[in-house]
Amino acid sequence: MTYKVAIVGPPGVITGLSALGVVPFEAHTSQDVYTVLSEIVRKTNNDSEEEKYAVVIVIEDLLTGLSEKEYRQISKNVLPSIVAIPGMKGSQGYMTKRLREYTIRAIGSDIM
Repeated sequence: MTYKVAIVGPPGVITGLSALGVVPFEAHTSQDVYTVLSEIVRKTNNDSEEEKYAVVIVIEDLLTGLSEKEYRQISKNVLPSIVAIPGMKGSQGYMTKRLREYTIRAIGSDIM
């Protein structure tokens, strides 16, 4: 089984990475991201699908609009791993905040 790497975001950011073998998925809003990620997660975790992804890179600005429920829904499986990268505005601290929340839940203390 071969797994792919995908990137989700606006066209101006994602198209350059396709030359490196990263599969681009266009998204302009947080709702677009949720729709695209839901489909990627479905394909990756469906045994009858050929197209599977190990890592999905998402432009951080577009993740910030997802509700906690939506984020849990798309990140509950082992694969694909969802990784946020800063957009044109720089880091919004979204993934740092999530990591802090998970750390507190896991060990009961904020060590970050």
